[in-house]
Amino acid sequence: MEEILVDFTGVTSIDGLHEVLKKSLRFYDDYGMNLDALWDYMYDYCEDMHVTVIGLDTLPKDYYFQEEVAGILKIFKRATEKMDSFAYTLVNGKQNGG
Repeated sequence: MEEILVDFTGVTSIDGLHEVLKKSLRFYDDYGMNLDALWDYMYDYCEDMHVTVIGLDTLPKDYYFQEEVAGILKIFKRATEKMDSFAYTLVNGKQNGG
């Protein structure tokens, strides 16, 4: 299983969140930078992968930003349920997907 680090430390925009995901998960340039595109790409390209997410505690606390973060984590959780070989860990100790 491939180990991937997604480091959100210091990200200050929703686009920045998706830039980090795009780079860390090695998505193609046509990645749509939104939650629908994230699910599509994860389902197509993230098999046999364990993702460690760090830096969530450094992110802005405004409502829209936190809603996007919650959406990203919901997609990660959904991926663990739908894909046999995908798992993720949050650095704060919460663990999902094996």
